[in-house]
Amino acid sequence: MVIVNLYPFRKTVISDPAAAFEVGVEHIDIGGPAMIRAAAKNMAHVAVVVDPADYQELLEKLRQGAGSAEFAEFRRKLAWKAFQDADAAYQCCCDYAEPTCTIVKHTNPCGIASRSDLREAYRLAVRADPSRSLTGKCILARRPAGYPIGVE
Repeated sequence: MVIVNLYPFRKTVISDPAAAFEVGVEHIDIGGPAMIRAAAKNMAHVAVVVDPADYQELLEKLRQGAGSAEFAEFRRKLAWKAFQDADAAYQCCCDYAEPTCTIVKHTNPCGIASRSDLREAYRLAVRADPSRSLTGKCILARRPAGYPIGVE
């Protein structure tokens, strides 16, 4: 079982709107989404829980028996939820050659921007719909080959 609570990006940005851009960037979870994706690929053997709202149902399914057909179906449902937003963001970014940031909520893009400076793309994507961007579950940035990945 993999239970991942992502960094509190929304809470951080809302609590101090004047916070430096760098503070917001530090609260974008990188490892969590990678762990979620890896675990979801193994949904036949792993339950992936990313939403605290699913905890109660998870406990009920565990009480019914981890080997039950109901629990297997529940694992598939959780894995599907984990993949949906990531796939939606990926599909949006595929249409752009420049570095692109896509913010997705419930599989719907709520902010997308392309700029040669990935930080500027992020800023513009958030500005497209600030309230939904803050609660979006997936942020995906795409860089063309040769784009410097290092932090300035």
